[in-house]
Order: sequence, then C-alpha cells, then structure tokens
Amino acid sequence: MKSEKKNMATTHQVLSKLKKSLRPYYNRIRYTENYKKLNKAWLYLARPLIWRYHSRSIRNLISQDVFREVRTFCIFIGHPRSGHTIIGSLLDAHPDIILSDELDALKYVDAGFSREQIFHFILKRSRSLTGRKKSGRHGKQHLYLVPGQYQGRYEKIRVIGDKRGGSTTVRLSSKPKLFQQLRDTAETEVKVILVTRNPYDNITTMFLRDDKPLTYMIENYFSACHTIHDIRQRIPDSDMFCVRHEAFVEEPSKYLHDICHFLGVETTADYLNACAGIVYKSPVKSRHETEWPPHLVDAVKARIAQFDFLEGYSYEN
Repeated sequence: MKSEKKNMATTHQVLSKLKKSLRPYYNRIRYTENYKKLNKAWLYLARPLIWRYHSRSIRNLISQDVFREVRTFCIFIGHPRSGHTIIGSLLDAHPDIILSDELDALKYVDAGFSREQIFHFILKRSRSLTGRKKSGRHGKQHLYLVPGQYQGRYEKIRVIGDKRGGSTTVRLSSKPKLFQQLRDTAETEVKVILVTRNPYDNITTMFLRDDKPLTYMIENYFSACHTIHDIRQRIPDSDMFCVRHEAFVEEPSKYLHDICHFLGVETTADYLNACAGIVYKSPVKSRHETEWPPHLVDAVKARIAQFDFLEGYSYEN
C-alpha cells in the first residue's frame, strides 16, 4: 500500500512538473491558432501518466472492498495427477469463487505475506490463466476453459483459494502449524478438498512421466498416503471434503454442487451444466498403459487396505 501511494505521488509530481514546464508556451500562444494543437499534444504526451495515476487511485479504492465478503479459504491435498486441476478450474468458474492454479499459496503464508497480498496474488493468477490449457503426455493439450462462466472474474468473492495438492500436502506435513497460520492470515475458515484416484492409475501416470522404477513410485505414493492420513487426523471432518476422481467424472454436476455447498456458495443450473460440458466422459485408466507384474499388483492391493480413503480401489476396478 505504501509503495502504491508513493508511486501515485511520484506520478502526480511528474504531471505537475510537465505541465509547469509547458506553461510559458501556453502563455505565448494562448490566443493563437496553435493553442489547440499544443493542448492536444499535451494530452497525448501525458496520457500514459494520467492513466497510470488514475488507475492506481481506482485500484486502491477497489482493493479496500474486493475481499470484504470472503468467508472461506479453500486448499487441496492429495497426490499429483489425481484430477485436482479439473475440479479447481470448475470452481474458479463460479461467480463467487476465485481459485488460482499452482500458485502454492502456503509458500507465501509461511513467508509471512499479508492477507491482502496473498489474495491479490491469487486473483492475479486466476486472471492470467486465460487460455486454461495444460500440457499432457504425448503432446496432448487439456482444455479447462468453461464457456460463459466466471474464470478469472467474479461477482462477489465469497471463497478464495489455491489448487496445488501435492505441494500443499508436503508443506502441511512438514509444518503442521501452517494450517492454523493460514487461518490466522486469511482471517477466514479454511476448507480442505481431498481428491483421490485409483492408486494403480496414479502410480502409473507418475511412472510414465518420470524416469524412475515402478517400485520407487509405489513407495513414493504410499509415503504420501501416510502424510495425507496424518493431515486428516488434525483437521475436523466438517472442514474436509473427500471426492474420488472417478466418481466426479461420472457425475460432475452432483459432486460440483456438493463441493460448492461445502464451501458455502449456491449453484445454478447454467453453471453446473456449463461445467459438466467440459468434463471428459470417463477417467483415463493409465494402469493399462504399462505392464504391471502380478507381485506388484498384489503388493499395492495389500497397502491400499491400510487407508480408508482408498477403500474399494483395485487393479480390476
């Protein structure tokens, strides 16, 4: 805020000095035919400075009120490649939600940034993702743009947050107090969304994207499961929503409505239909893109049984 006021004052001083330096010329030709030309030249030369001055003034007025109605801060936890992006993109399309993608908001919370600064970072990030495209494997482009909705825009911001499940999980594990620090900084309640996906698909996708053995990816995956389990123990059930990627893809309108209700905002049929229209028809079963040795299939099955949030997942289903 201080830097913005300083920049405004500097711009105002430049405008005053520029106009003062031109004053003698105004006096000499005030009643001549060149007066209009000089006035026009003055406006043309000073236009960028004038716009900068007034736009900063307007932004200062807006920034005081734009986050006034924020009641909830939303974060994601879980494994990478679990379907966080599609859910985050659809939530960002809601007129009362601003949700950035991959900002890593907890990094700024941990570094001591203020509420206003972090919220502006999130809003700027949301606005910058105009194309809503992400690169997939084999050169594929995934499009997350919801036509006719509010991605990067808003009517009233009631929910704000960031989608970066993997990094958020790691940060909350290494610094458990960071969750309360986020509450204190945001001055809101914090809601957590856990997205899970079939472990065999999750592990396979990470394996195909990284030059590491399948056994390494299995260990890495279940290490994160222990982290997720520990985080769940520290967060009240009322502040956490668990959703399976496969179930969401099958019934996007239903689960999106439930998530919005969990976050404290209402939904409309237009919003739900527009969002459902960009969701792919069925989840990608990555496990069929590589050969799984039978002993590893059994090993993963045994370890799935240790975690209730993975209950029911199998190689076949």
